[in-house]
Amino acid sequence: MLKLPVPEAEYENVVLKPSDYQQDMVASLAERAEEVRNRKVDVTVDNMLRITNDGRKLALDQRLINDMLPDNENSKASVCVNRAFEIWEQTKKQKSAQLIFCDCEAIRCYTNYKWGYAL
Repeated sequence: MLKLPVPEAEYENVVLKPSDYQQDMVASLAERAEEVRNRKVDVTVDNMLRITNDGRKLALDQRLINDMLPDNENSKASVCVNRAFEIWEQTKKQKSAQLIFCDCEAIRCYTNYKWGYAL
């Protein structure tokens, strides 16, 4: 095993307020969950896994639910990018590295008549 030096990680927790759209969407997620719980919808149409996944996407960036929505400068994705850039600005002389992990997978998708990637 290599005995390489391992730097200590610096974690930063940031609390963000949801947009109005996100608040409305969370309410609709609760309504969907109630419909599933009461067996009012077929599991092939909607289920708790889909609802949970939509909630995770919504928490990251509202455009993952509806790509017609504007970029929210206070979304997790936008704030993360801005913070990463600030850190880069502060450490560029040292040629430091940053590792940003997002547990939402990138999916190849067809939107607006062209192929692209979504978080």
